[in-house]
Amino acid sequence: MSGHRRERLVSSSKRFLLILGIVSVMGWIGINYAFGPAGLSRAYLDEYRVKHDHYLSITKSVAFRLSEQRPHLHGPGTEGAPESLEDDIAFVAQYRANPAFVAEQNRLKWYNLLFDLFNAGLVVVLIVRFAKRPLLNLIDEKIAELRAKMDAIAEARKQAEERRQEARNQIDDLPNEERRVAQDMQERLAREMAELEEANQRSLDMMQQDLEDRKRKEEYVAHALVKEELVNASIARLAELCRGRQSQAACQSELIDEFATELETLS
Repeated sequence: MSGHRRERLVSSSKRFLLILGIVSVMGWIGINYAFGPAGLSRAYLDEYRVKHDHYLSITKSVAFRLSEQRPHLHGPGTEGAPESLEDDIAFVAQYRANPAFVAEQNRLKWYNLLFDLFNAGLVVVLIVRFAKRPLLNLIDEKIAELRAKMDAIAEARKQAEERRQEARNQIDDLPNEERRVAQDMQERLAREMAELEEANQRSLDMMQQDLEDRKRKEEYVAHALVKEELVNASIARLAELCRGRQSQAACQSELIDEFATELETLS
């Protein structure tokens, strides 16, 4: 804010306060002139001062106040009540019924009402003049806060509705999901059974191959044993035949030929 504008604002505020002060003084003077004074008028007091002082002394007494608050407990004739209480109550009722007193009370009622309204008007004018902008800003802030809260609530409701809809869709899709899960389980079981079948087949093939290898080995060992037995038997038979012959060299040659023949036969 520039200095010139600040000076104009200060000057305007001073002028406003001056006008408001003048209006306030004129209003107070006018109310006092039309409905004043603030208390009982001088004319009324000049005429009824003694009665009014007596009235005040009675109404301020403890006994009278208790009798007004709880007449069935502290009224005339009750325990502890003064003997003059009944006369005092009658005097107060008569004094309050006096047309002059009633007129004074009505005047004071209007005086206080107008004075309060005028002062309230001055306060409202001051608030409008000096607190209008801060109040409007405060109201705008509160409105913005309320809108933000309403937007947050609306967003929360929207998200809750989306989650509810998603949950409803999941519930509706549950049978399809169960079928998919069952189908996946069946496919997995089928794959596992196929893999197990293949593993079993490989194990059987390996066992069969091992059995055949063992069989061939045992056949080979048995064949070798048989060959050895046959060779030993042939040698023994040939040796027996050679004993009865005269020529050892011929017998050995024949034995070798017979042995070779037997080997070829076994092979």
